[in-house]
This record gives sequence, structure tokens and C-alpha cells, in this order.
Amino acid sequence: MAERAADYEARAARCAADADTLRRRGERLTAARLATFLLAAVFAVVAWTQAPPLRGIAIVAAVMCGAVFSRLVTQDRRLRRECLQLRRLSELNQRQAARVRRQWNRLPPLRLPELKGDLATAGDLDLFGHASLAQLLSNVGSPSARATLAAWLLAPADVPEIVRRQVAVSELAPQLDWRQGLEVRAVPLADHDPDSDPFIAWAEGPCWLHARPMLWTLVLATPLLSLVVGLAAYAGLIAPGWWMLPLVVGLTVSFFGCGRVHAVFNQVAQREGAVAHYAELFAWAATASTRCPKLESLGQALRAQGTAADAALDHLHRAMELGELRFSPMVWLPLQFFTLWDFHVLALVERWQRRHGHAVRGWFAALGELETLAALAGLRHDEPAWCFPEFTADAPRLAGRALAHPLLAGERRVANDVELGPPGSFLLVTGSNMSGKSTLLRSIGANVVLAQCGGPVCAAALELPPLEVASSMRVQDSLEDGVSFFLAELKRLKEIVDRAQGAAGSPRVLLYLLDEILQGTNSAERQTAVREVVGHLLRCRALGAVTTHDLHLADAEPLRSCSRQVHFREQVDRDQHGAARMTFDYQLRPGGATTTNALRLLELIGLRAVPQIEPKSPT
Repeated sequence: MAERAADYEARAARCAADADTLRRRGERLTAARLATFLLAAVFAVVAWTQAPPLRGIAIVAAVMCGAVFSRLVTQDRRLRRECLQLRRLSELNQRQAARVRRQWNRLPPLRLPELKGDLATAGDLDLFGHASLAQLLSNVGSPSARATLAAWLLAPADVPEIVRRQVAVSELAPQLDWRQGLEVRAVPLADHDPDSDPFIAWAEGPCWLHARPMLWTLVLATPLLSLVVGLAAYAGLIAPGWWMLPLVVGLTVSFFGCGRVHAVFNQVAQREGAVAHYAELFAWAATASTRCPKLESLGQALRAQGTAADAALDHLHRAMELGELRFSPMVWLPLQFFTLWDFHVLALVERWQRRHGHAVRGWFAALGELETLAALAGLRHDEPAWCFPEFTADAPRLAGRALAHPLLAGERRVANDVELGPPGSFLLVTGSNMSGKSTLLRSIGANVVLAQCGGPVCAAALELPPLEVASSMRVQDSLEDGVSFFLAELKRLKEIVDRAQGAAGSPRVLLYLLDEILQGTNSAERQTAVREVVGHLLRCRALGAVTTHDLHLADAEPLRSCSRQVHFREQVDRDQHGAARMTFDYQLRPGGATTTNALRLLELIGLRAVPQIEPKSPT
């Protein structure tokens, strides 16, 4: 991990140095541009004030200086663009080094669309937000990719699709330059609204002008009428007042139709301003290696009907630039009234809509998938010791070897062998406070989510069936809704039991992860309630793990015969002054816990347990 981070930092330094070199070249080009402009101006003055043959020589010199100036302007724009790309690449590699080291405060938050799904489990497993799986995979840039990443984290794919994704991730993992090129070209899109539905709705919707042939005929006739009337008036064939005829037609049509035309322009431009940035991103995406079926299908989606997405969007952008003329009234007014300019622009836009509109949704979906696969490939590249999981539908059992939490830095991870199943049994994890019980559950859940996205998992090996994950870890009460902590937890457990009953008999098995549940009641009722809840889950043939401090929870049936107990432990040492020091090795051991540490923790933070006062005997 340290080597990967150092590699990224070295790449960041090289990109920054190259950017500085280009900046200095740009400064020299700026000086040269100024010099050639001044020379062109001097020669222009000479040509204006001097007589031939000096005038001819000055004109030639001015034209040559103008040509050189134009060339320098082009080179300067290219250098500025390359310099900006290098700056972005440098920042990208610095962020990637921080991502490898799990330095979350150095990573920007990932803006995501509105999330839909089991958000309670997403919160329990840190799928989104700060120090989350989404932030670990946050090298997706475009809004469509962020929406795809969120969807993949919340909804598991079926096994054939997971396998296709794994092959694509393996193919993209070594292509570091291509992946970073894709990411850096998505940077300009990072601040745009992730919702592309309005643009897609327009592209797939009906054409307004095309559906009105009479209006289109009038639009075509108006410029011709203006030309004929103008030429006839100029030739004296008709009275000059006839030029008012095309003007009246243009005014009338514009008055009744321009509002609708501009509404279409605004609907397109609302996303077209962002879509214009997509052209370069689509062009780069099309250069991906497409040897595996998944990448090949995405490449075909970006080239629907033989037209590349970047070329098509570039055509739309140029058509929309013609519509921007309405923001220059001095030019637009006469052009609109005598030619119905905006209607002709709308005709160009609708021609694009009829040809490419049906493919737009596929373009954005393919780009989102390609960027998300590239993000998973980055994780595969940065964590070469991680493995791809194996799915076995016929044996509903989860078995992980050297499984650890993917959000912890390599030097902080402690791996454990974990096994859940077969159905009808569950893993009961006991141990003292801070020993690692909750982290174990989150390690299982986060790796299952990664596995069913098609990515690598933080384990030496992982075998699992298709799973649906549900958890109860971070339940909150609600003062606004009048829901106590205990009632909120009961509602969450009811949802999990209902999902387990719904999953019974389906190809996807429910995986439940329950952390210290039903703490809001007394010990005796809690034990009975937990046995009832877990009993329901066992009868539904779900897989799961339950953590508890209650060492007597599994003393009675049905938990006693169905539980496989494991535990964590702590080590307490005292220095020469008698001060206690508690350490944890976070290693999972068979059997139930034999120690507790609540009172020792009171001592460690400077509190002392209040001694019990024996009641006096009645006299």
C-alpha cells in the first residue's frame, strides 16, 4: 500500500512539473503574441500612410504577422488546455494517494443523486458519506457515473452480470493512464446536477415543429418571400412599402411561436451546457479496450447506429450555438423577423432529435457503467492482494478467509476467517466493549456489497451465494415522530424479518447483521425478544450474525443448538505505577467470551465504579 501511494505521489509531482514547464512556455507565447500583434499594427499603419511600393510590402508583412498571431493564439489555447489537464492529473494522483492511505479528510465529498433503497443498511455499512465505500470509489466524475455507482451499491446484480463486471474490472485494472484520462475529463462535469432526465425526456419525446407541417411550410417560405420582395423592390418592380409583408409574417409567427421554440431551447440547453462537456469524455471513453463482452457491449452503446456519441453531441452543441443568437437583439431581431431564424435552428435541433434521440439514454447509461467499472478497476489496481469472490447458488454459505474491513488502511486491518451458514444456524459474536464485534459485522456487509457490485473484496478468498443484505446497527429514535429508540429498533427488526420471509424460496438469500439489538429494555425481556426475532430468521433459512454483550443469550433454545459462538478478547496490563492499559488484538476466537471490560474502561478514563452500599438490617 505504501508503494502504491508513493507511486501516485511521484506521478502527481511529474504532472505538476510538466504543468509548470507548459506554463513557462505559455508565458513566452504570450510575449510573442503581443510582439506579433504590435508588428501587425505597425505594418497596418505603414500600409495606410505610405505610397506604393512600400504600401504593398507593408500589407504583405501585416498579413504575415496576422497569420503568425493567429497561429500563436491556437498554440496558446492548446498549451493552456494541456496545462489545465496536467494540473488536474496532479490533483487526481494526490487524491488517489490519500485514498490508498484511507486519509478521508483529504478526499472531497462525493455528490450523489437522490438515493433509493435500503438506506438504513447503507448507513450501517458506511456505503455513503464521509469515510465510506462511495468515497473509496469516488474517482467517478460524471453525474451519470455517480448515479450508477449509487445504484450498484444499493442494488446487487445477478451472478452472470457480476462475473461480466469482474472480467471487465480485471481488464481495466492495469490501464492506469486510460482510467486517469477518463477521470480527468469528467472533472468539468463534477459541479453539474446529476439529474439528466430532462435532457433524456426531450431527446425521447415528440418533435414540436416536425408535427406542424403547415407551420414548417410557412417557416420555409418566409425567407424566400423576404428575398423576392427585397429584390423586386430594389429593381423597382414593386412599391417600397411591400417589404412590410414579410415583416408582418415574421412578427406574427414569432409572436405566437417563439415562446414555444425558446422553451424547447431552454429544455435542451438546461443539460446541453453540461452535455457539451461530455463530447471529449465520450471520445476518450470510446478508446477503451473492448476485448471482454461487457466492455464490447458498452462500446457498441456509445456507437449506436454507427454514429459515435461524441460526434453526435458535438453536432448538437453547434446547432445550439446558433440558437444563442437570440441573446444579441441587435442582430437577432431583423434576422428573426425576416427569416424566422429560431424556427430554422429548431428544425436543425429536431433533426438531431429524430436521428439520435432514442440513443441518448443508452449513451449516458453506458458511460456511467464504464466509469464505475473504471473506479472498481482502480480499487483492484491499488489493492492487488484482494480477491474476486466466487458465487455458489447451490450451497447457501458465506465463507471468507482473511476477511477484513475495506475502509481501514492496510496497516490497521486485522483479518479473520469468517463462516456463516448453513441456513438454520447463525454466528453469535461475543466480546467486551471495543473488541471488534461491530467492525466484524461491517466487514462482512461491506465486502458482500463490493462483491455484488462486481469489484474485488478485502479478503484472501470469499465464497458466497447471491445475497440480500439487511442490518440493524445504528438505529435512532425520533422526537418529531414520537418514536423511542426501542420502538424504532423493533420496527427495523420487523422490516428485516419481513424481508427474510419474502426472500424464502427465492434465489437470493437474506443476510442479516444484528449488532447489540434490543438494548432498550431489561435483560430478561431482551433475551426473550432476541430469541423470538432470531427464531423467525432461522425459520426463514436466512444467513446471519448477531453480536451481544449478553453471555447468557444463547443458553436457551432455539439459539443454543443453532448458534456457532465466537468471541473477541482484550488484554489488560499494568505498568510499574499500577496504571492499567488495555489492548486488543481483534482476533476472532471460537467459543463464547469469558471476560468483560466495562468497569476497567471506567478506570482507564479516570472514573471509578461507585461501591455498592449494603442495606442495613432491620432492627
